[in-house]
Amino acid sequence: RRPASRTWCMLPTIAPRAGGPLRRPTPLLLALALAACGRVPEAAPPSAPRLEDPRAAALWSALERGQVGSARSLLEALGASLGPDQPLAAARLALAEGDAVGALRQVEQAKAAWPADPRVYATACELFAGLGRLDAAQAEYEQGLSACGRTPELIRAQGILGLSTPGQVELGVRLLESARAADPGLPLVGEPLTRGRAVLARLALGEGQGQAARAWLASGLAEAPDDGELRHIAAQLDLAEKRFPAARAALEALHAEGLSVREDLLLALRADAAEALLAKDRTRNVSAYLRMLELGVPREQLGFGADVLRREAEQRIAEGLQAFELGENLRVDGELEPAVRAEAISARVRQFEKAEASFRSALDFDPDSLEARHRLGEALYRMGDFESAAREWEAVQLLARGSEYEGSGVHLNIARAWRGAGHADRARRVLEEYLSTAPRGEYVDETEALLRLLGTASAR
Repeated sequence: RRPASRTWCMLPTIAPRAGGPLRRPTPLLLALALAACGRVPEAAPPSAPRLEDPRAAALWSALERGQVGSARSLLEALGASLGPDQPLAAARLALAEGDAVGALRQVEQAKAAWPADPRVYATACELFAGLGRLDAAQAEYEQGLSACGRTPELIRAQGILGLSTPGQVELGVRLLESARAADPGLPLVGEPLTRGRAVLARLALGEGQGQAARAWLASGLAEAPDDGELRHIAAQLDLAEKRFPAARAALEALHAEGLSVREDLLLALRADAAEALLAKDRTRNVSAYLRMLELGVPREQLGFGADVLRREAEQRIAEGLQAFELGENLRVDGELEPAVRAEAISARVRQFEKAEASFRSALDFDPDSLEARHRLGEALYRMGDFESAAREWEAVQLLARGSEYEGSGVHLNIARAWRGAGHADRARRVLEEYLSTAPRGEYVDETEALLRLLGTASAR
């Protein structure tokens, strides 16, 4: 906001249209200029009486938020008890549904029935402003001012018109604040006030005025702490001012709520990863690149991040191999005392479980790692989860096609796992498929031997 010590009381003059003459300020611009100086004229007349019914407040809230179904149900329930607000709410509802003609017809009927009610003129002004017909909106405001005086409803209408007028958003916000100050219970102020503050915060952010942006965000979030647009702008400001972890956390929350912030979130993740790298914060650096993968960024577009994740996967594989070897080396033979043997078997399972966790973690960092997936199959096989082991080795076989690992004998592992799982038929199919596709392959003898073990002769 502008410093209070400066004077901003220059009365605006409307710019000429197509070379036309200058015109004197309208009441709207006069009021806006006074508002800029902190001298909004006092609202001499009070607001028009409103129905004191919680459903009426809910109706205005639903209309503000564009909740058409709820608004229609509430309007039908309240009916004529709303008085002049019944056709005016119907007009707002019609406009929300895209029926501008019907909306204006409702307002004209209300004007004929209640020609001295400020709500009628305020509604007409706001509807025309929403339609972009600013001259008509101004005319409605002036008629209301003449008929009713400057009531809080008409101050609100001025504020809405200000929000719709190029270059007058800040003054429109100030008028809305004045309307609320004159009548704290005045409906239909909160949402436009929030949207106006969001516009001003975004404009300040775009102009590099971080302090001003944060001030508008603070006032907006104080009243609407859950507003997605304000929170998004606040995250963008954090990003612009290099508060990357804060920006990342805020954007993650918005993304989880379904807001379209993916591109900003990716920017925050890239920036956070780079900063973490410089700070030698490995955990934060890795998590940023991993999250980018989860958001659908192709691995080849990660640049240096792909190498970071690959190294992380290799470290997890090394940890898994160490645990796997410890498990393999534990004696569990029958020569041990029963209690000792039971403890050794339990310790062995724990090592294999630790290996499994490490190999799965490696796949989080590098889903295409054949070694991680193969080792995972081995750990699962040792723990007796034969079906899961078979499926992991089937994935290895699929991923290995066309690579140097194709034909490495993984089909034997698959067959043994399916046999262990009690699916001898599936094991046979795997082995027979190998013999039909590689009749002179490196593993023909072993394949035939396993087939014989399954009780089926080879048909070479």
